[in-house]
Amino acid sequence: MSTVLSVGLVARDFVYKLLKVMHMLSSSNYSMITVKYNNRKLIHFYTHYEGLQVIDELLILNQYDLAYRLKPRVVIDVGAHIGAFSIPMALNILDLYGDGLVIAVEPATINYRALVNNVMINGVKKIVKPIKVAVSANQSPIEIEWIGMKELVASITMTQLLEFIKNYGYNTIDLIKMDIEGAELEIITKDSEWLDHTKVLVMELHPWIYDIDGMTKIVKTLRRKGFTMKMIGRKVDTRYALIKWIKIVNLSPSQLLLTLWKSCLSIYPKSVSIQYWIAYKTLHS
Repeated sequence: MSTVLSVGLVARDFVYKLLKVMHMLSSSNYSMITVKYNNRKLIHFYTHYEGLQVIDELLILNQYDLAYRLKPRVVIDVGAHIGAFSIPMALNILDLYGDGLVIAVEPATINYRALVNNVMINGVKKIVKPIKVAVSANQSPIEIEWIGMKELVASITMTQLLEFIKNYGYNTIDLIKMDIEGAELEIITKDSEWLDHTKVLVMELHPWIYDIDGMTKIVKTLRRKGFTMKMIGRKVDTRYALIKWIKIVNLSPSQLLLTLWKSCLSIYPKSVSIQYWIAYKTLHS
């Protein structure tokens, strides 16, 4: 690792720790942030400190940007967090079709509380259905840890989620966004019936968790189910990302800290990488 990048990462970690301290000192541990989406709509997020980072990645740096261009109507968001993907996707669906369905799956209580509030305050409860469960290849309870907190949560399979959407009159999943910190290996390779009813997946993969053998199993399973896989990657200029953050986010003390972090990134590394995988049977953008 270069000295320049090392200094940038140290600066990031320092400000991230400051955000965590603010979170711990806050009476509610949550704050409100407003983001201008697509230069027209304001999205309100009730969030803890770690959610600021997710908002930055998904709405400022536009991770999973291809997912919106595909114009899905029925979506499952596995690892919905505070709703930084589910809510703008729901707004797109309502603009395009007037109705649809977004199943927002989030097991961590600290995230789920924010998710439910964010669905309400952004007026998308008509089509966004939050579910507080983990996704696994079986229904066994799972112990999860998030922001230093452990809890035992119920789990559901992807095939059960498919049955859930059928209750709303849909038989096909247009798009699944999956960001579940390595659990995708088991879910994709051990419970694969749902893939027959899915058109597109956008996801983060974690080969450093399950190594090259796990990655190979994922690729083989998806190909057997008729998917083509492609990695989407691009570089984002850090100065541009900083300017965009300042322009579209209402600043508060906690967001000023994140702006300091982004300023450090713009001084040291000249760009940040956006990377995710897409698996598709057909693409229409």
